[in-house]
Amino acid sequence: MIGIRHPIVGGNTSNNKLGKLSDHAFTGRETRASAGTKQHTQQARIEQPDYNLVRQKSLEPGLARSQTPQRFLFALVDDFTHFAFSCASEPLRLANLVSGKQLYTWSLASADGASARSSNGFETKVHHRFDRLPACDMLFVLSGIDMQHKDIRLLVSAVRRERARGVQIGALCSGAHILARAGLLDGARAAIHWEYHDSFRQEFPQVDLVRSVFVADERCITASGGTAATDLMLHLIERKHGRDLSIAVAEQMVYSGVRTANSVQGFSLQARSGIRSRHLIEAIQIMRERIEEPPSAAEIARRIGITPRQVQRLFERYLQTTPKKYFLEIRLERARHLILQTETAVTEVAFACGFASHGHFSRLYKATYGESPFAHRQGGRLVRRQEWPTTRSREVSEESSRHGLQRQFSGI
Repeated sequence: MIGIRHPIVGGNTSNNKLGKLSDHAFTGRETRASAGTKQHTQQARIEQPDYNLVRQKSLEPGLARSQTPQRFLFALVDDFTHFAFSCASEPLRLANLVSGKQLYTWSLASADGASARSSNGFETKVHHRFDRLPACDMLFVLSGIDMQHKDIRLLVSAVRRERARGVQIGALCSGAHILARAGLLDGARAAIHWEYHDSFRQEFPQVDLVRSVFVADERCITASGGTAATDLMLHLIERKHGRDLSIAVAEQMVYSGVRTANSVQGFSLQARSGIRSRHLIEAIQIMRERIEEPPSAAEIARRIGITPRQVQRLFERYLQTTPKKYFLEIRLERARHLILQTETAVTEVAFACGFASHGHFSRLYKATYGESPFAHRQGGRLVRRQEWPTTRSREVSEESSRHGLQRQFSGI
């Protein structure tokens, strides 16, 4: 394992087990020191952000809401996503650096109060235990893979306790699982990484799960992970300290694709495959929305305004497969997510994915993924998903031909 010592400010720094850190690391003095050594061309001066102006604006009464640094606390669950953590913490550091002020402090917590292991194998030192959290203004929980098997009771209790004290609660990547188990997302909109959408909806139907990169206007803040954590932090920086500072931080990160809460995570089919057929995109969307109750060919064609034969030709032209095979692959992919990410009975998974027969479903699943749904769940081997399903193996087609698809749309 690799030990990582993160530069963190938080709580009582005199008792900080990671040691005191100099003000230089957080006040941006290095930027002040370099301000007098500008030897750039006129072009470089045009492109370089005017950080002195940013600092001056950060001192204006309308933007400087408080002279007290805002205290962030990140609660890390083992196997947390290190990338999402960096994307969340670095904007805070850069906001301090660019503004020349200590606008934010942050510290870390884990179950044992010593360290947390990320999914890439790094061991990150922390300051606090879940059951002994310090005072903070914002508490973000951050987790990653295999959440259905994690013992997070201590963290769930801590989150409820901090919420009762009035602390703003947030979640990154798969952290929405923790907030949902704590009952904090009931009836609320929430974002989570797209890979966990199927299992999350199955386990927490009371939560209004959205495809947005982040949600910041609910009682709990959620971000879907990866660079969405940066989008969220830039949004929070702008909300508290103004747009100029947020832009300056993004420029420091060489991050030009800043997204708003209205942005949808994941790539569109057009971006993935270069397809520009509006009718094909609409047909696929209808399929994905109606997995439990597969629509008929005529219904799909009627909804998108073309004939069933035209639908057939679009799939053959752009995806080199038939609508029937493509829809089967979508349903099996959804089933795979539910098998690996939930404890839902295999029979219920089959019905939830539009299969009327458990036996038929199991045969198709094994032909596609090399083992039965039960064995796949027991082994925990996550077969890498295809970006978009194309044509599966010959065995799938032969199995489908022999047994037929139950509850499928007819005529395709």
